[in-house]
Amino acid sequence: MIEIIVQRFLILQLHNICARVRSLSMIAAFALASSILLCGCPKRDTQKKVSEVSGVKVETGRPVEAVFQDKLRVYGAIEADVYADLCARIDGTIDNLAVDDGYKVAEGDTLFQSDRINLEGDLAISDQNKKVAEAKLKRAKIELELKKVEREKAFSDFERAKRLSSGKVISDDLYEQSELKLKKGDSDILACEAELELAEAYLGQAKTSYEIAKKDLDDSIIHSPISGLVIKTYKKTGEFAKRGETVLRIENADKLIIKILPSSNYYARVESGKTRAYVNDLDGRRIGEGLVSYKSPMVHTDSRTFEIEIALQGDKNLVLGMLCDVELLLGERKGLGVPREAVLARSGGKSVIFAANGKNAQEIEVKPGLRSDKLIELLDFSTPEMAVIVKGQSFLNDGTPIIVGSSPDRN
Repeated sequence: MIEIIVQRFLILQLHNICARVRSLSMIAAFALASSILLCGCPKRDTQKKVSEVSGVKVETGRPVEAVFQDKLRVYGAIEADVYADLCARIDGTIDNLAVDDGYKVAEGDTLFQSDRINLEGDLAISDQNKKVAEAKLKRAKIELELKKVEREKAFSDFERAKRLSSGKVISDDLYEQSELKLKKGDSDILACEAELELAEAYLGQAKTSYEIAKKDLDDSIIHSPISGLVIKTYKKTGEFAKRGETVLRIENADKLIIKILPSSNYYARVESGKTRAYVNDLDGRRIGEGLVSYKSPMVHTDSRTFEIEIALQGDKNLVLGMLCDVELLLGERKGLGVPREAVLARSGGKSVIFAANGKNAQEIEVKPGLRSDKLIELLDFSTPEMAVIVKGQSFLNDGTPIIVGSSPDRN
């Protein structure tokens, strides 16, 4: 054992001295001294030990057939597919805000009301104005009927006066007075008819004002249009809100989507209703999947991206607003693959693998394809029986001596 150690040490020293010393005489002298020291060593055992340490120890495995998926990874946030931003429809203070952040609401639930006291007062006044207009219209109708009766009486008096005047029974003055009363009766009827039209117009105006006041009161009461969660309240009870100003937001957490913005390079490869997406949290855990439910009809000119939405199906860990790692499955195919670490990069953009060719390593240029978690696809590769070096390949060049050890099952 000591002799073997001494032999290895002297061989190593010999190589070092040869690299540094150029004198042939010194090399010859050192070689003579080494032969004298080792003259008693068994020659066969020494050659055997040298051969054992002259190669790189490697492990091999055969290419395996696997399904390779072409995936595009994009980040996106989970959103509700159905949501509602509830705004005030009437200027005024917020009365009776019945919900707060995190409240569950059902469709039709009352959420809040704006300026209730003033609007109820306006409705009451409009109702009274409508009643007054109805009374005036009724009075105008009665006045018209009275004037019609008076006109009929004036007409009878005129006809009688006309007969009496022709027989010289009454004076011309009495005849003229009866004629004047008849004409006044006609004018009074016209005036009453005008008053009746005016009363009808006032009543129509009063009814319209009443309907507007009633609608304003109804609009001041906001009901939930959907079932869901109150995500955010922007106003509190007693605060003023203008018409159209958002008071709260409701989202339905039962129907979730995720919006992402892939590069426009992938526009033609994404199909609505067909392309599947896998959703992972930022720790890499699968939390949901679904199909692309919407694809934007255009590419954004500023970012050169396009918007897609994915209808999600997943577990309870899907949370609104959660940032996720989305994998779009653009295609998949079967092929031969080797462990990813077996493929090495070389100068000139080449990729190579090493195969065990007897006792030496053989460098083979390959064309990498799709990648999985552990394997990389080899395109235009049709030798599945090849013994590919999967461990120790980083220390190899073409023709390097190798020692093949036990190969683990890598299928």
